[in-house]
Amino acid sequence: MYKFLFAFVFCCICFSSRAQKIDSLFVVTHDSDWMIKHTVKAGETVFSIARRYHVPPAMLADANQISYQDNLADHKIIYVPLGAYNKITRPPVIGSETRPLFRHVKPDERLSSLARIMGVSQRSLQEWNHLSDNEITPGSTLLVGWIMYDATEMQLPVSTTPQTKNAVKSIVPPSIPSTAVETTRAQIPLDTAHLADTMVAAPKPNAVAMFDEQTSNGQNITTEKGAAVFFDGLSKNKTEPYFAFFNNAPKGTIIKVYNPGNEKVVYVKVLGPMPQTKQYYNALIGISSYAKKALGTAETKVWCELSYRP
Repeated sequence: MYKFLFAFVFCCICFSSRAQKIDSLFVVTHDSDWMIKHTVKAGETVFSIARRYHVPPAMLADANQISYQDNLADHKIIYVPLGAYNKITRPPVIGSETRPLFRHVKPDERLSSLARIMGVSQRSLQEWNHLSDNEITPGSTLLVGWIMYDATEMQLPVSTTPQTKNAVKSIVPPSIPSTAVETTRAQIPLDTAHLADTMVAAPKPNAVAMFDEQTSNGQNITTEKGAAVFFDGLSKNKTEPYFAFFNNAPKGTIIKVYNPGNEKVVYVKVLGPMPQTKQYYNALIGISSYAKKALGTAETKVWCELSYRP
Protein backbone atom coordinates (compact mmCIF):
# COMPACT_ATOMS: atom_id res chain seq x y z
CA MET A 1 0.00 0.00 0.00
CA TYR A 2 2.78 2.43 0.95
CA LYS A 3 4.71 1.49 -2.18
CA PHE A 4 1.66 2.29 -4.28
CA LEU A 5 1.14 5.63 -2.51
CA PHE A 6 4.79 6.56 -2.94
CA ALA A 7 4.66 5.71 -6.64
CA PHE A 8 1.51 7.79 -7.09
CA VAL A 9 3.00 10.85 -5.39
CA PHE A 10 6.22 10.47 -7.38
CA CYS A 11 4.27 10.38 -10.65
CA CYS A 12 2.32 13.49 -9.66
CA ILE A 13 5.52 15.37 -8.91
CA CYS A 14 7.06 14.31 -12.21
CA PHE A 15 3.92 15.29 -14.11
CA SER A 16 3.76 18.66 -12.37
CA SER A 17 7.41 19.33 -13.09
CA ARG A 18 6.97 18.35 -16.74
CA ALA A 19 3.82 20.47 -17.06
CA GLN A 20 5.62 23.52 -15.67
CA LYS A 21 8.49 23.00 -18.09
CA ILE A 22 6.12 22.73 -21.06
CA ASP A 23 3.42 25.25 -20.14
CA SER A 24 5.38 28.03 -18.47
CA LEU A 25 7.84 30.68 -19.55
CA PHE A 26 10.65 32.29 -17.60
CA VAL A 27 11.23 36.03 -17.50
CA VAL A 28 14.86 37.10 -17.93
CA THR A 29 16.65 40.43 -17.78
CA HIS A 30 17.74 41.76 -21.17
CA ASP A 31 19.04 45.31 -21.72
CA SER A 32 17.75 46.27 -18.26
CA ASP A 33 14.19 45.16 -19.14
CA TRP A 34 12.26 42.02 -18.32
CA MET A 35 11.64 39.91 -21.41
CA ILE A 36 11.01 36.31 -22.45
CA LYS A 37 13.80 34.37 -24.11
CA HIS A 38 12.45 32.51 -27.14
CA THR A 39 14.45 29.96 -29.14
CA VAL A 40 13.59 30.12 -32.84
CA LYS A 41 12.16 26.98 -34.45
CA ALA A 42 12.34 26.04 -38.12
CA GLY A 43 10.05 28.20 -40.26
CA GLU A 44 9.44 30.89 -37.64
CA THR A 45 9.56 34.55 -38.66
CA VAL A 46 9.38 37.88 -36.88
CA PHE A 47 5.67 37.98 -37.69
CA SER A 48 4.85 34.46 -36.48
CA ILE A 49 6.72 34.97 -33.19
CA ALA A 50 5.04 38.34 -32.71
CA ARG A 51 1.68 36.72 -33.28
CA ARG A 52 2.42 33.90 -30.83
CA TYR A 53 3.26 36.29 -27.99
CA HIS A 54 0.79 39.05 -28.94
CA VAL A 55 3.55 41.64 -29.27
CA PRO A 56 3.61 44.26 -32.06
CA PRO A 57 6.18 43.14 -34.68
CA ALA A 58 7.76 46.61 -34.61
CA MET A 59 8.64 46.17 -30.95
CA LEU A 60 9.91 42.62 -31.42
CA ALA A 61 12.20 43.62 -34.28
CA ASP A 62 13.45 46.71 -32.48
CA ALA A 63 14.14 44.87 -29.21
CA ASN A 64 16.35 42.39 -31.08
CA GLN A 65 17.89 44.90 -33.50
CA ILE A 66 16.70 42.93 -36.51
CA SER A 67 14.67 43.72 -39.62
CA TYR A 68 11.45 42.19 -40.91
CA GLN A 69 13.42 40.92 -43.93
CA ASP A 70 15.85 38.95 -41.77
CA ASN A 71 15.66 35.17 -41.98
CA LEU A 72 15.76 33.79 -38.46
CA ALA A 73 18.23 30.95 -38.04
CA ASP A 74 17.11 27.83 -36.17
CA HIS A 75 17.92 28.02 -32.45
CA LYS A 76 18.53 31.79 -32.61
CA ILE A 77 17.60 33.53 -29.36
CA ILE A 78 14.88 36.16 -29.66
CA TYR A 79 13.88 38.35 -26.73
CA VAL A 80 10.15 39.05 -26.47
CA PRO A 81 9.12 42.35 -24.79
CA LEU A 82 6.46 42.43 -22.08
CA GLY A 83 3.91 45.23 -21.89
CA ALA A 84 0.25 46.18 -21.72
CA TYR A 85 -0.32 44.51 -25.12
CA ASN A 86 0.47 40.96 -23.90
CA LYS A 87 1.10 40.91 -20.14
CA ILE A 88 -1.68 39.75 -17.79
CA THR A 89 -1.47 40.78 -14.14
CA ARG A 90 -4.36 38.79 -12.71
CA PRO A 91 -5.21 35.06 -12.78
CA PRO A 92 -6.69 34.34 -16.24
CA VAL A 93 -9.94 32.59 -16.96
CA ILE A 94 -9.57 28.82 -17.16
CA GLY A 95 -9.19 27.76 -20.79
CA SER A 96 -7.93 31.14 -22.01
CA GLU A 97 -4.92 31.28 -24.31
CA THR A 98 -2.33 32.27 -21.74
CA ARG A 99 0.82 30.88 -20.21
CA PRO A 100 2.26 31.57 -16.75
CA LEU A 101 5.40 33.64 -16.32
CA PHE A 102 8.02 32.58 -13.79
CA ARG A 103 11.12 34.31 -12.48
CA HIS A 104 14.25 32.79 -10.98
CA VAL A 105 14.92 35.06 -8.00
CA LYS A 106 18.28 36.84 -8.12
CA PRO A 107 20.36 37.56 -4.96
CA ASP A 108 19.59 41.30 -5.03
CA GLU A 109 15.86 41.00 -5.76
CA ARG A 110 13.06 41.63 -3.27
CA LEU A 111 9.39 40.80 -3.49
CA SER A 112 8.50 44.50 -3.55
CA SER A 113 10.81 45.18 -6.50
CA LEU A 114 9.49 42.18 -8.45
CA ALA A 115 5.93 43.37 -7.87
CA ARG A 116 6.80 46.90 -9.03
CA ILE A 117 8.44 45.68 -12.24
CA MET A 118 5.49 43.44 -13.11
CA GLY A 119 2.93 46.11 -12.22
CA VAL A 120 1.17 43.99 -9.58
CA SER A 121 0.75 44.26 -5.84
CA GLN A 122 3.12 42.55 -3.44
CA ARG A 123 0.13 40.83 -1.86
CA SER A 124 -0.77 39.28 -5.22
CA LEU A 125 2.69 37.74 -5.53
CA GLN A 126 2.39 36.38 -2.01
CA GLU A 127 -1.01 34.84 -2.76
CA TRP A 128 0.03 33.34 -6.10
CA ASN A 129 3.10 31.74 -4.55
CA HIS A 130 1.53 30.81 -1.18
CA LEU A 131 3.99 32.95 0.76
CA SER A 132 3.22 33.72 4.41
CA ASP A 133 5.42 36.85 4.36
CA ASN A 134 7.52 38.93 1.96
CA GLU A 135 10.71 36.90 2.36
CA ILE A 136 11.99 35.22 -0.83
CA THR A 137 15.06 33.05 -1.32
CA PRO A 138 17.61 33.67 -4.10
CA GLY A 139 17.43 30.83 -6.59
CA SER A 140 13.77 30.09 -5.89
CA THR A 141 11.12 30.27 -8.62
CA LEU A 142 8.17 32.64 -8.37
CA LEU A 143 5.01 32.99 -10.43
CA VAL A 144 4.97 36.67 -11.43
CA GLY A 145 2.11 36.87 -13.95
CA TRP A 146 0.82 35.55 -17.25
CA ILE A 147 1.21 36.33 -20.94
CA MET A 148 -1.24 36.09 -23.83
CA TYR A 149 -0.12 33.18 -25.97
CA ASP A 150 -1.29 31.80 -29.32
CA ALA A 151 -0.46 28.10 -29.34
CA THR A 152 -1.58 27.62 -32.96
CA GLU A 153 1.14 25.98 -35.00
CA MET A 154 1.55 27.90 -38.26
CA GLN A 155 3.19 25.77 -40.93
CA LEU A 156 4.99 28.18 -43.22
CA PRO A 157 6.64 26.46 -46.20
CA VAL A 158 9.90 28.06 -47.29
CA SER A 159 10.32 28.89 -50.96
CA THR A 160 13.21 27.29 -52.84
CA THR A 161 13.89 30.51 -54.76
CA PRO A 162 17.18 32.30 -54.06
CA GLN A 163 17.09 34.51 -50.96
CA THR A 164 17.17 38.28 -51.49
CA LYS A 165 16.82 41.32 -49.32
CA ASN A 166 13.07 40.90 -49.65
CA ALA A 167 13.23 37.25 -48.60
CA VAL A 168 10.31 37.72 -46.22
CA LYS A 169 8.04 37.52 -49.28
CA SER A 170 9.17 33.96 -50.00
CA ILE A 171 7.66 32.62 -46.78
CA VAL A 172 3.91 32.39 -47.19
CA PRO A 173 1.05 30.58 -45.44
CA PRO A 174 -0.60 27.74 -47.43
CA SER A 175 -3.24 28.77 -49.98
CA ILE A 176 -2.40 32.47 -49.75
CA PRO A 177 -1.88 34.45 -52.98
CA SER A 178 1.20 36.41 -54.00
CA THR A 179 0.15 39.30 -51.74
CA ALA A 180 0.93 37.05 -48.77
CA VAL A 181 2.93 39.67 -46.91
CA GLU A 182 -0.03 42.03 -46.64
CA THR A 183 -2.43 39.15 -45.89
CA THR A 184 -0.24 37.89 -43.07
CA ARG A 185 0.05 41.36 -41.56
CA ALA A 186 -3.70 41.69 -41.50
CA GLN A 187 -3.85 38.66 -39.19
CA ILE A 188 -1.41 40.09 -36.64
CA PRO A 189 -3.01 41.23 -33.35
CA LEU A 190 -3.31 44.95 -32.59
CA ASP A 191 -3.49 45.82 -36.31
CA THR A 192 0.24 46.49 -36.55
CA ALA A 193 0.49 46.33 -40.35
CA HIS A 194 0.99 50.11 -40.55
CA LEU A 195 3.57 50.02 -37.78
CA ALA A 196 5.41 47.30 -39.65
CA ASP A 197 5.54 49.38 -42.82
CA THR A 198 6.98 52.40 -41.03
CA MET A 199 9.55 50.38 -39.08
CA VAL A 200 10.98 48.48 -42.06
CA ALA A 201 12.17 51.60 -43.84
CA ALA A 202 15.81 52.57 -43.38
CA PRO A 203 16.81 55.10 -42.44
CA LYS A 204 13.90 55.84 -40.11
CA PRO A 205 11.70 58.72 -41.40
CA ASN A 206 12.17 62.05 -39.66
CA ALA A 207 9.46 62.49 -37.02
CA VAL A 208 8.87 66.14 -37.86
CA ALA A 209 8.44 65.29 -41.54
CA MET A 210 5.97 62.54 -40.66
CA PHE A 211 3.98 64.97 -38.50
CA ASP A 212 3.98 67.61 -41.24
CA GLU A 213 2.81 65.09 -43.82
CA GLN A 214 -0.07 63.90 -41.62
CA THR A 215 -1.19 67.42 -40.71
CA SER A 216 -0.66 69.11 -44.09
CA ASN A 217 2.23 71.13 -42.67
CA GLY A 218 0.31 72.07 -39.55
CA GLN A 219 -2.83 73.24 -41.36
CA ASN A 220 -5.01 70.33 -40.21
CA ILE A 221 -4.51 69.82 -36.49
CA THR A 222 -6.43 69.55 -33.25
CA THR A 223 -4.99 70.32 -29.82
CA GLU A 224 -5.55 68.96 -26.33
CA LYS A 225 -4.06 69.67 -22.92
CA GLY A 226 -3.64 67.22 -20.06
CA ALA A 227 -1.36 64.97 -18.06
CA ALA A 228 1.12 62.63 -19.72
CA VAL A 229 2.37 59.57 -17.82
CA PHE A 230 5.47 57.58 -18.67
CA PHE A 231 5.65 53.81 -19.01
CA ASP A 232 8.53 51.31 -19.10
CA GLY A 233 8.95 47.85 -20.58
CA LEU A 234 8.42 48.39 -24.29
CA SER A 235 10.83 48.42 -27.21
CA LYS A 236 14.24 50.12 -27.08
CA ASN A 237 12.93 52.95 -29.25
CA LYS A 238 15.19 55.71 -27.91
CA THR A 239 14.71 58.19 -30.76
CA GLU A 240 11.75 60.05 -32.18
CA PRO A 241 9.07 59.22 -32.78
CA TYR A 242 8.76 57.66 -29.33
CA PHE A 243 5.97 55.17 -28.62
CA ALA A 244 2.70 56.24 -26.98
CA PHE A 245 -0.75 55.05 -25.93
CA PHE A 246 -3.58 57.46 -26.76
CA ASN A 247 -7.37 57.10 -26.97
CA ASN A 248 -8.30 59.92 -29.32
CA ALA A 249 -6.31 59.15 -32.48
CA PRO A 250 -5.78 56.04 -34.66
CA LYS A 251 -2.73 53.80 -34.38
CA GLY A 252 0.21 55.18 -36.32
CA THR A 253 -0.73 58.83 -35.71
CA ILE A 254 2.24 61.11 -35.01
CA ILE A 255 1.57 63.50 -32.12
CA LYS A 256 3.53 66.63 -31.23
CA VAL A 257 3.96 66.81 -27.45
CA TYR A 258 4.81 70.24 -25.99
CA ASN A 259 5.95 70.79 -22.40
CA PRO A 260 4.87 74.37 -21.56
CA GLY A 261 7.02 74.36 -18.42
CA ASN A 262 10.27 74.42 -20.39
CA GLU A 263 9.10 74.64 -24.03
CA LYS A 264 10.55 71.22 -24.88
CA VAL A 265 8.93 69.29 -27.76
CA VAL A 266 8.93 65.61 -28.75
CA TYR A 267 7.05 63.56 -31.32
CA VAL A 268 5.38 60.25 -30.49
CA LYS A 269 3.68 57.51 -32.49
CA VAL A 270 0.40 56.03 -31.28
CA LEU A 271 0.48 52.25 -30.71
CA GLY A 272 -3.11 51.99 -29.55
CA PRO A 273 -5.50 53.06 -26.78
CA MET A 274 -4.31 53.44 -23.20
CA PRO A 275 -4.55 50.27 -21.08
CA GLN A 276 -7.29 50.21 -18.46
CA THR A 277 -4.90 50.17 -15.50
CA LYS A 278 -4.36 52.41 -12.48
CA GLN A 279 -1.17 53.86 -13.96
CA TYR A 280 -3.12 55.67 -16.70
CA TYR A 281 -5.97 56.94 -14.49
CA ASN A 282 -6.79 60.61 -15.25
CA ALA A 283 -4.00 60.76 -17.85
CA LEU A 284 -4.45 62.11 -21.37
CA ILE A 285 -1.61 60.12 -22.93
CA GLY A 286 0.97 57.48 -22.02
CA ILE A 287 4.48 58.05 -23.39
CA SER A 288 7.58 55.86 -23.43
CA SER A 289 9.94 56.74 -20.59
CA TYR A 290 12.70 57.26 -23.17
CA ALA A 291 11.03 60.61 -23.97
CA LYS A 292 11.53 61.93 -20.42
CA LYS A 293 14.94 63.46 -21.02
CA ALA A 294 13.87 65.07 -24.30
CA LEU A 295 10.87 66.62 -22.53
CA GLY A 296 13.15 67.89 -19.77
CA THR A 297 11.52 66.05 -16.87
CA ALA A 298 12.39 63.35 -14.38
CA GLU A 299 8.85 62.99 -13.04
CA THR A 300 6.43 60.14 -13.73
CA LYS A 301 3.77 62.60 -14.90
CA VAL A 302 3.96 65.95 -16.69
CA TRP A 303 1.39 68.47 -17.97
CA CYS A 304 1.60 68.80 -21.75
CA GLU A 305 -0.11 70.10 -24.87
CA LEU A 306 -0.79 67.76 -27.79
CA SER A 307 -1.15 68.56 -31.49
CA TYR A 308 -2.20 65.95 -34.04
CA ARG A 309 -4.33 65.24 -37.09
CA PRO A 310 -8.05 65.07 -36.10
